[in-house]
Amino acid sequence: MPGNWGRVLRRWAWRHDHAIREAALEAYRDTHCPALPSRLASAFVLLSKEEANTLRGDGTRVTGFDHHCLYRVRLSAPDAPSFIADYRLVSPVGALRADWPELYWRGVDGEGNPHLRGGEGAVNVSPDGKGPYREILTLSSLVIEERIDRDPT
Repeated sequence: MPGNWGRVLRRWAWRHDHAIREAALEAYRDTHCPALPSRLASAFVLLSKEEANTLRGDGTRVTGFDHHCLYRVRLSAPDAPSFIADYRLVSPVGALRADWPELYWRGVDGEGNPHLRGGEGAVNVSPDGKGPYREILTLSSLVIEERIDRDPT
């Protein structure tokens, strides 16, 4: 359901581990690209089973994600506002910089690579050599087509 992540963050407020990160991302989006869907109002979808399994990894990629079930889904409203980002840029990477949310909101190219400019190619968004980790933010509801993995352990 779109907006579940935002519901969780609002409930926990500043006590949530990702509250500051999400506040910075939302502040940048509000100011520089308000037409893009808010992470707090969106549903999140990974583009392939392989990317989801890579992101799950051993639980070190995204805390708790290794416990999620994987489903093949479709958007109930394919024309709803959506945006494809690189999950690796959801938090600061590389040098200390105040504009790190901009990297996330630039999105990805057709190959799933983040849109970086100039010398930003030195930003190592994949220290493990894996990726991309494309995520769709969408305001569409999701329709579950099938469960595609076993029960999590």
